Amino acid sequence: MKCLSLVYGSFGKPAEVLKLEEGDLSGALAAGEVVVGLVASPVHPSDMGMISGTYGKLPTLPAVGGREGLGRIVDAGASAGDLIGKLVKFPFGAWRSVAVARASDLFFVPDGVDVYQASMAFINPLTAWMLLNSIRELKPGDWIIQNAANSAVGVAVMQIAGAMGIRTINLVRNAAARSERLMASGATAVFDEDAFDPKALGDHTDGNLPLLGFNSIGGDSAMKIIKSVARGGEVVTFGGMVGDRVRFPTRELIFKDLRLRGFWLDGWASAQSHCKMQAMYAIVFDLIRRGTVRIPVHSTARLSDGPAALISAYEASKDGKVIVVQ
Repeated sequence: MKCLSLVYGSFGKPAEVLKLEEGDLSGALAAGEVVVGLVASPVHPSDMGMISGTYGKLPTLPAVGGREGLGRIVDAGASAGDLIGKLVKFPFGAWRSVAVARASDLFFVPDGVDVYQASMAFINPLTAWMLLNSIRELKPGDWIIQNAANSAVGVAVMQIAGAMGIRTINLVRNAAARSERLMASGATAVFDEDAFDPKALGDHTDGNLPLLGFNSIGGDSAMKIIKSVARGGEVVTFGGMVGDRVRFPTRELIFKDLRLRGFWLDGWASAQSHCKMQAMYAIVFDLIRRGTVRIPVHSTARLSDGPAALISAYEASKDGKVIVVQ
């Protein structure tokens, strides 16, 4: 069986190190092994960070790109034949047409879930759910604030928060062009980040300041989030898009008794059992099936068209994901 893969043998600029390679899957499948065919895989900024060598955890080289994806079992060894046709989370290194895996290591995806949405279920929506449900108890009517609200995590946060009755302040660049779409996705309020003044936030929230702030940018943007949360509130950093340092917010820490912390889904997930993660994914699949979570899709890129097509589509996408397909 032929296998197309987008592979990198060194860390560097994706356009320079990512290559399309063709190989063969040879040999008989062992008992309990299956062949998973790619259905769809999103392209994330963290994918590019991993290829560039700047992500928090890097693979052994050479490596196949793609952190997550959806696959379908197309062949199976002894004792696994009843799994053929089942949808599963594609093994790590998702930008390849087929992969061999042990069936017991796979996470299964229920029928009736949109395949593009299912391919994006394992990182961004789960991060959003964890941010809203594992940091501190929130109740209907509470406020949160986030930057990069037009990102996939940001959209999932506002969608899940809306279903929970939690109100969201969302900071974005070019709010005039994005506000209508984000409000339709469940945002309570959308502000242009450059013009946003934390001191005036209470005028928009009847004096009730956010209890939680989510930062995935850094620098001055993070400081605006820190200055916006209520006394005793918390700010969670789970990304650093610009990489700029955040000035130590002495005044806010002392006089507002704030908590600053980080969250990394990969690190949290690595400490969980297989059963626990299957249950967590089931929560996300249910949110997708019910229409609560729907991440925008910008375009698709065919695996066989190679890295140039993928990177071109990724660079053109601003408010939606590029999905790699066969």
